[in-house]
Amino acid sequence: ASPPRLSEASQLRASVQQGFLERWPQLRSWAEALCAQGEKAQDELMYWENYLGKAGETVKEQFSRQIREDFGNMYQQLIEAGCCEAEAAQATSSEARDELCELVKHLLDLMPAESDPATSSAEKRFFALQIDVNQQGCIKFHDGRRFTTLRIQVPLHGAGPVLAAPEDVDWEFWEAEGGLLGFAQDDEEDTDLSAVEEWNKKVCKSEMWTSAGDLILLKGGELPRPVLQRFPSPSAEQLESGSHHSLLITLDHVTEEVKDQLIEMHMDPESEEETNQCVTASQPNRVFCVELPSDP
Repeated sequence: ASPPRLSEASQLRASVQQGFLERWPQLRSWAEALCAQGEKAQDELMYWENYLGKAGETVKEQFSRQIREDFGNMYQQLIEAGCCEAEAAQATSSEARDELCELVKHLLDLMPAESDPATSSAEKRFFALQIDVNQQGCIKFHDGRRFTTLRIQVPLHGAGPVLAAPEDVDWEFWEAEGGLLGFAQDDEEDTDLSAVEEWNKKVCKSEMWTSAGDLILLKGGELPRPVLQRFPSPSAEQLESGSHHSLLITLDHVTEEVKDQLIEMHMDPESEEETNQCVTASQPNRVFCVELPSDP
């Protein structure tokens, strides 16, 4: 039987299915081997429906082709970074690429059906796919609902996002702070990690952690009080070694306007957008606060 579409759970704001990847054990083993390459394998791969697609391609065909091409190119990237040929071949094997493509197709099947041709341009939705390899995400709670109307995340390796359910959030504090770290100013990008952790505790009294192999669904759009999320702070050992081993797949359903803004944001280095905070750990007990394009 075909899987139920996640959009049918209209009353849910978030859902976590534990052990989702149990049916793909080889994919998890591959992700572990790839992430073990550390900084050499670090990458941020982004794909948008119809962007750099070929005539007549479905979104499944487009994403599969682009994934195979990018992970094929990663072989040379690893060799140039000092990996031996055997490790590079294992980390970018064609079998693993095929299985990754099958997983992405399965996630697309869980999303809402493609828009009807008669749907107005403002209501049409497009798929946006991101594969983060050994990337450290923002460690402060943030609200990404304007980025997406529906989001699926699957951590293949490493810890997944930390969630804050709406009923556990201190919305009075959140709104008073504007969702931003008031103590991190433009001229003071480097700040204390413990201060960020304390701020997170004020935002949410009870967090929900996710793990490798889970399937995470987050509703976006115009929800009045969404599920907030952040990424775990790396350990002191991880910061000292500079290693952050994780592989996260994020699939979003976005409007055409948001898709165009995301493409400009990530593909045009001179793009000037309104800014928002992204806080990542930089060294033991310190974090780096930078201004990034805000949610569209």
